[in-house]
Amino acid sequence: MKEKNSKNKIISEESRVSFWDLFRVYGFKRFLIFPVIALVFIAIIIVYHSLLMTYARRNIRENGEHNARRSSTEIEMYLTSGKDTLEEAAYTLDRMIIEGAPEGEDLNYLTRETEILESTTFIDTTGLYAFMHGVYHDGSGWDPGPDFDASDRPWYTEAIAGNGEIVLVNPYLDMYSGKMVMTIAKSLTDGESVVALDVMLGKIQEIIEAHSKEYGNSINMVISGNGMVVAHTDISEIGKNYLEESDSPGAEAYKIALRDVSDGGFDFDYGDTSYTASVVQISNGWVDISIADSETVYTPAKRMVLFSVLTILITLVVFTLIMFYSGKKDLKTKRLESLLKSSADIYMSLCEFDLQNNTVTEVKNVNPAISNAVKMVDHNANEVFKNVMSMLPDSPTKKMAVDFTDLDTLDERMKDTDTATIEYYSFGGNWVRARLIVSERTAEGKVAHVLWMLENITKEKEERDSLIDLSERAVAASEAKSAFLSNMSHEIRTPINAILGMNEMILRESDDDTIRGYSNTIKSAGNSLLGLINDILDFSKIESGKMELVPAEYDTVTMLNDLINIIRVRMDEKGLEFRIDIDPELPKGLFGDEGRLKQILTNILTNAVKYTEKGSVTFKVTLDKVASDDKRAMIAFSVKDTGIGIRKEDMGKLFTEFERIDVKKNRKIEGTGLGMAISKNLLEMMGSHLHVASEYGKGSEFSFAVSQEIINGKPIGDFKNESDSLAGKQQYYVPQFNAPDARVLMIDDVRINLVVFKGLLKKTGIKIDTAGSAKNGIELTRINKYDILFIDHLMPEMDGIETLSVIKGDENNINHETVSICLTANAISGAREFYMENGFDDYLTKPINPQQLEKMIFKYLPETLIKKDHPEGS
Repeated sequence: MKEKNSKNKIISEESRVSFWDLFRVYGFKRFLIFPVIALVFIAIIIVYHSLLMTYARRNIRENGEHNARRSSTEIEMYLTSGKDTLEEAAYTLDRMIIEGAPEGEDLNYLTRETEILESTTFIDTTGLYAFMHGVYHDGSGWDPGPDFDASDRPWYTEAIAGNGEIVLVNPYLDMYSGKMVMTIAKSLTDGESVVALDVMLGKIQEIIEAHSKEYGNSINMVISGNGMVVAHTDISEIGKNYLEESDSPGAEAYKIALRDVSDGGFDFDYGDTSYTASVVQISNGWVDISIADSETVYTPAKRMVLFSVLTILITLVVFTLIMFYSGKKDLKTKRLESLLKSSADIYMSLCEFDLQNNTVTEVKNVNPAISNAVKMVDHNANEVFKNVMSMLPDSPTKKMAVDFTDLDTLDERMKDTDTATIEYYSFGGNWVRARLIVSERTAEGKVAHVLWMLENITKEKEERDSLIDLSERAVAASEAKSAFLSNMSHEIRTPINAILGMNEMILRESDDDTIRGYSNTIKSAGNSLLGLINDILDFSKIESGKMELVPAEYDTVTMLNDLINIIRVRMDEKGLEFRIDIDPELPKGLFGDEGRLKQILTNILTNAVKYTEKGSVTFKVTLDKVASDDKRAMIAFSVKDTGIGIRKEDMGKLFTEFERIDVKKNRKIEGTGLGMAISKNLLEMMGSHLHVASEYGKGSEFSFAVSQEIINGKPIGDFKNESDSLAGKQQYYVPQFNAPDARVLMIDDVRINLVVFKGLLKKTGIKIDTAGSAKNGIELTRINKYDILFIDHLMPEMDGIETLSVIKGDENNINHETVSICLTANAISGAREFYMENGFDDYLTKPINPQQLEKMIFKYLPETLIKKDHPEGS
């Protein structure tokens, strides 16, 4: 109550401050400050406006010069690539001339090098050609005819005149391609032969256009030594000769630049417009010129003048307010002083050391021992305080505290910092934070005075230790969870590998439709169980930040058809109507993470089926929009059901891990409660967002849109027709390749895994050796040469990593460099990096996906062993 009355008193005193009170306090002279300040500001505006105009003009020139220099640097690099290529060719041909190479070897070399150049991207060229011993050779195979005489061509005559130096022949506009072309040539060691390279200058146009986008009001151009426009932001100017034309600001700028060949800038007028030009020299007399409209300088200048006027008015108002409310400042100052005094109370001790005189000044001390020590100091502060700190109770922090207070080493310790802090165990079971702050240094930078402060942090440390303990427990729990997931993954995936693998054998080898129907049911149930495991492992990856997207090319119809076939089975089981609306304008081929996209859609569609007892589920896919460059498409997906819907109060649970909506009513519905949380995170990684609209009791709609790169822009057309055509192609298994001469080794301690592995690869014709232990596997690698080694990770006595280490570490082992692939049930986050770091070339998770297994073998087998024309009916 007392504090409240005091506060009200202060406010009352402030409210009684009048104009005449302020006038008496500050006097007439101080009130004259206002008109003086106004005059000063007017003068500042005049000077500022002048400086602003100068600065703006200089800024345009600097921007233009920066733009031109960046362009010229990249152009120089591009031309250098051509020079280097020609230099290497000239060196090789010179050696052929000196060594007397057989006839035709020079043409073979030019042809080979031209083929190499055509397959590279660092330079755009039609290839190498040469005139040697009176004969014209062209690496691209072009035949000029019997009447062609290369000796009167500019590239030949200028190269001979260059006497062994590389020459750049003035560019010309190719009549057939419409592109600017330049020849780089060099005479050879015999003084009569010349090798040359035609370089397309379209890359230079790309460089100019790329840099001009950064400066929207600028004109950029590159002009050769003979005045030919090689590149220009206005493509209609390309090919013109600015020595002969003068109907553009570019031509005017080039003629001015010729009068001063050095790099730099200048201003000029063309028509009714003023321009600023920046010129940068390129090799062989070429120049890069950037031109900007100077008139653009005035608009920001006028804006800044207006801003300055407003600033003066605001400043005058502020000064007036300051004069009338200065009384508040005094009150705030008093409060601040009181606050600083209160904050000083947190320190047990506050002293200032004088290192030059070895003395100490006491500011505050609550510890009598330190206070008495200060009184004993007589130019021996270091010795006294060392004795005080040496009296601390024994603890691991005692020596650190003694060393911290050593004034002899303080200057060296504090040479690169002004503060230092430690914590140590002190008297009475308390913890203390000691802090040193440099308050003054000598002219040489040595520490002269330093503040020494002690703060009792016993309670703070107890709370901090409690948090650390909780953190360590959380880390331990996380590690335990990771270990559990790893073990669970291995223990469950191993039998699933056997179930799905043997079931795959039934599907491949049985023609009985009934048996195949049973087998497909087993496959569906096994994949459902595998899906539950994958959900948990995917969530683990998301938690650890190791979830990655793996984009690749995929066929739109195939992806949608696979997805629909998976869901249709569930629809039929519940008697639901499955409505499919696929936009016929969808592109046929896309590039993205097909697997994760199918996972998201499967989660959404599966949820729709789970929570819909009757009615329908509508799956709609539309082409939302195509980017202006026709390279990307925004694909919109929507799943609408007539199910139970979601209450508004349950919306927050929808994306919560391990959370189920309306559990009592939906207790029979299967699932981990992770699907939507995983889908939400995957969509965020794709730069998208899942939208949900729902009405309880009537149904829900889930929708999102993802951007995908277009690989094949041809529309898919009628989806049903395309889907029906796929159906007949995918009924029975057909191996991807045949490799009867290939030989692989599988090492696994579980016999059924070996049986499954051999069965999955049976129809590829590959010779497969198996070993039931690491020891037997190592012995086989010493006897037989294999094309690929497949090694299980977790085996008794010696695991897969140790097994691979023994094989690779034995240089006498004929398989110490053979491709090695780890087969593992460990699919938690970070598994791939772990196996790569331990020497494996790749890895496959169990249960083994037959298609992925064949793709991986196809990837690593030498091409000479692969026969794609597999046996008929295999």
